[in-house]
Amino acid sequence: MSQELKEDFEKAELQRKEKEKVDAEKQEKKRIHEEARQSQIEHDVQSKTFQSLSTLRCKDDFITLAGALGISHDGTIEELRNRIKNYIRDPANVDIANNPRFVALFHGSGRAVTRITATTAASAHNHSNPHPDFSVQVPFT
Repeated sequence: MSQELKEDFEKAELQRKEKEKVDAEKQEKKRIHEEARQSQIEHDVQSKTFQSLSTLRCKDDFITLAGALGISHDGTIEELRNRIKNYIRDPANVDIANNPRFVALFHGSGRAVTRITATTAASAHNHSNPHPDFSVQVPFT
């Protein structure tokens, strides 16, 4: 009977080691995937041109936009969406409306929008209009 116990123990030990190996491989795959995800987010924060908020589909999209705007990228999708909307609505941040990466955030997509046009520096020097309009279009939801 001692031989039987020994065989059972060795079999269980072999199964445990195999499970540990499989778990370690899964963890390594997960780590590699997470590193690639973080790398993509970091790249997009620096280079992506953003569309309207309605085009953001997953949490990584919101994290990327928040990072590009320089605001906190922690929290749920809803918290991120609200933080981004508040940032865009804040008059202190109106200058981002002239940044080509963010200009689409200021155009409505079938939603109620306060229509205020952004004027480029070139048209600001237009002598036919001594009072150029430097305001932006701000989405309201």
